[in-house]
Amino acid sequence: MSSLKGFGRRTLATLVERFGYELKVKAAPLRGYTTFLEQCKKRGLAISTVLDAGVGMGTPWLYECFPSSKIVLFEPQRQFLSVMEALRQRYDVEYHVTALGARQGEAEINIPREFVTAASLKTHSKNLLLAIRREGLRRTYETEKVPISTLDTLNTYAPAYLLKIDVEGSELAVLHGAERTLKNTALLIVETSLVERYEDGCTFIDVANFLDAHGFALYEIVEMGVRTSSAPVAFLDAAFVPKKSHLRNL
Repeated sequence: MSSLKGFGRRTLATLVERFGYELKVKAAPLRGYTTFLEQCKKRGLAISTVLDAGVGMGTPWLYECFPSSKIVLFEPQRQFLSVMEALRQRYDVEYHVTALGARQGEAEINIPREFVTAASLKTHSKNLLLAIRREGLRRTYETEKVPISTLDTLNTYAPAYLLKIDVEGSELAVLHGAERTLKNTALLIVETSLVERYEDGCTFIDVANFLDAHGFALYEIVEMGVRTSSAPVAFLDAAFVPKKSHLRNL
């Protein structure tokens, strides 16, 4: 029977490979967002408050995994107010119309007209803009002045926290403004770059070094992204946990 199952798997793997896909065990890395979070919950992860920095069109896989938790949204673009209002009808949501950073203030955010969810306080790097032009694409921008707050200033919510950061190159600034929050963070998911996508933007190594110094360890790579099928990995979603977390027990 086992040999028959093995033959069936090999046959199916060969078939899907012809169409450019790969067969793998569902729970094997890269697990994807929902499977990863469900695995963490099975291992005892308990979250009182989900902190979502960089909401855009929303993060449904995150909210659906913690439907009974407090969900706090941080998004500087007012055009996404309707998204946050709709989420408030489904979950226990509060939101703050602000960017997060290392200190209070305001700044101009760059909003690509062709891809508004990639808005950033940083400007796209010359290398990225050259790659976009080579592909025959354009990138034009609008700017909008937005307030900046620190997470520690706004965070009056109950721990333990799950902190998700998707801020297009400003990850370190958000983390610098969240050092008190990090002390009660059980899981941190950060989208961060492997290649230069933003001028003066940080990379995965910068984020990992900062978190290592603040008592966190890389736990898993949840997802990776490329700009084109032939390009190197451009960004990834990395999950970090406190070094003393029970999730790291083998």
